Amino acid sequence: MRDSPTYGGGESLYVGWLVVVACFLGTVAIFGVSYSFGVFFERLVVEFGRSRDVVSLVFAVQTFVMCLGAGVLGPLVSVYGVKRAWVFGTGLFAIGLLGASRATSLVSLVVAYGGVAALGMGILYVASSVTITWWFDERRGLASGLASSGIGVGLLGIAPVARHLVATNGWQSAYFAIFVLVVGLLAVATQLLVDPDGRVEARADESARSRFRRQHEVLRSVVGSASFRWLFVGWTCIYLPVYAVLAHLVLYVSAQPGLSSSTGSWLLGVIGVSTGVARIGVGPIGDRTGRPKTFLVSAFVLGISVVILPATSSVASLVGFAVLFGVAYGANGALLAPVIADVYGTANISSLFGAISISFAISGLFAPYLTGLIYRLAGSYWIAFVGFGLLAILGAGCTVRGVR
Repeated sequence: MRDSPTYGGGESLYVGWLVVVACFLGTVAIFGVSYSFGVFFERLVVEFGRSRDVVSLVFAVQTFVMCLGAGVLGPLVSVYGVKRAWVFGTGLFAIGLLGASRATSLVSLVVAYGGVAALGMGILYVASSVTITWWFDERRGLASGLASSGIGVGLLGIAPVARHLVATNGWQSAYFAIFVLVVGLLAVATQLLVDPDGRVEARADESARSRFRRQHEVLRSVVGSASFRWLFVGWTCIYLPVYAVLAHLVLYVSAQPGLSSSTGSWLLGVIGVSTGVARIGVGPIGDRTGRPKTFLVSAFVLGISVVILPATSSVASLVGFAVLFGVAYGANGALLAPVIADVYGTANISSLFGAISISFAISGLFAPYLTGLIYRLAGSYWIAFVGFGLLAILGAGCTVRGVR
């Protein structure tokens, strides 16, 4: 752990742990909102009278813009400081959610939720993921896991609440309630955030243009390396099944005999719990056994879990899938920023993490839409799930080359 100030100048509480709580709240808001889209999916198909592949573009565009925004706007965190970037991202996120609650067409929903809100989510995503690495060294895996476990809490808490609100009050009212919740969570997080003195790369005697130029030069040298290209391709493949499952699981489950969309929503909660537990537990494991090695094992298991998903149809087998998928995804996701820090260092990590996040943007843009399209053409999800699961296994192999 690094030598840094304690809360209130005393010896009892290391300030980095307050930052962990702030980042935890950020991930609750970002991914609780993003990954709860599945509970809106069926209602939006009926509301707008469009096919699954077309409606899935709402989630696809949101994921693409969020991750692309992380790549483009990620340097804001280093250049202007965590807190300023956080406030800016929160404002965009809130405006977009409010717009989604007033949307009257598929296009307006894509613009508000998939555009404005997603840009804010992208900035917060980078801040929540990389800020931890500035505050911790030896316990980086644990701290990152605790912060990113907010994804599981968000899925467990927001998805079921959203499903209830969609069923009782309609999808627009559900988005307004989520808007209120998100503003509250992020307001608390803002108060807990502390800019890490000496680690943010902005300097008083350096202009913003100079800082961006310096960031760009470092980023260009890393992005041009063979290791980065292997990581980029690998992580694109690994996250294809993630976005396919999170977007279509509720509809897949509702098509099984005797099951309904409420079962699918409940399974998202199971994934959330499993993900949260894994993200907390994998940190110390990765710190001891090696974070890249742990990341690779989890990516392989993730791919296997999605390959076997089409063979599940009973509640028991679906719960087994949800637990396995959730644990693998949680372990994998918790180690993204720590692996980048281990391979390239922390000096420019916000820019580097933003750049690698573009791989998630590609996965998020194509996986939900292609999954819906394959379903419409083939009448089944098995081709998409098996195909994307195998690509995730291939992605784990690519990552091996990237971390060498």
